[in-house]
Amino acid sequence: MSFNRIVEFNSKKLVTNIIPPMTQNGPICDRKYTIYYSPVTCEHFLTIGNYYCNENLNTLLSNEAYAKWDNECGISKLKFYVKLNDENPLILMARYALYKELIPNYIRTIIHGDKYLFKENKCLLNTPITVRFISKCEKFNIVEPYGTLKYYK
Repeated sequence: MSFNRIVEFNSKKLVTNIIPPMTQNGPICDRKYTIYYSPVTCEHFLTIGNYYCNENLNTLLSNEAYAKWDNECGISKLKFYVKLNDENPLILMARYALYKELIPNYIRTIIHGDKYLFKENKCLLNTPITVRFISKCEKFNIVEPYGTLKYYK
């Protein structure tokens, strides 16, 4: 199953919304991202705030992901959270496959949408990324590494 038509990333089709107290270049602490891709308009939407925006959608139809900066033992990490939300194994497998295709562009969405933060803090491009898939099904309730931000630049 391939979603290559969906995953073409175009930074010109990125809509970024920054909610105070966050600004273009900080703070990093408590900085949270809500990312959504619209297959209808082929746009990526990024909201940056100190909370997640999840006012939308039917969870079966939604494809948003959440991310936040975390500091473990003095090492910054970017952690993504994806809710798979389905008990039907076929739908769950399809959603997992879809997110596996979307996550690299969600990472690019953060890099391009939060570009001023990265200009001020170039060392963040070396940050390791993990994605936590949240599911009631143990097979899909997992954490996967996705390398570092500079790989997706």
